Amino acid sequence: MLRNLAGNALKFTEHGFVELEAGVTADAVVLRVRDSGIGIRPEDHEHVFDMFRQADGSDTRGFGGTGLGLYIVRRFVRQLGGDVTVTNASGDGSVFTVTLPRAIRTRVADAA
Repeated sequence: MLRNLAGNALKFTEHGFVELEAGVTADAVVLRVRDSGIGIRPEDHEHVFDMFRQADGSDTRGFGGTGLGLYIVRRFVRQLGGDVTVTNASGDGSVFTVTLPRAIRTRVADAA
C-alpha cells in the first residue's frame, strides 16, 4: 500500500519532494504521502481510485501504468476497515491519506 503510494508520488514528481508521514490518534493509524509533483485536478480525485482509470487517460500522457494501483490500494485499505483519500497539496502536488482503525477485529468461526 505505502509502496504503491510512494512509488506514484516519485513517478509524478520530477523536482521537489515526496514525504511519508505516520501518526496515531485515539482510534486510528494515519499514513500520509505528500508530494510536490504535478498534482491531480479536484474533479479527478475520486476517479483516480477507479479500476483502469488515470487522471490523464489520453494516449499522449507522459507516465505509464495500467490504472490499477490506486484501485487496489483503496480496496485493500477498505478491507481493513479504513479509507484512503486524495487532496491537493498547498501549491502543487497531492496528498494521499490512509486511515486505518487501530484495532482490526476479525471474526473467527468455531470449528466445532
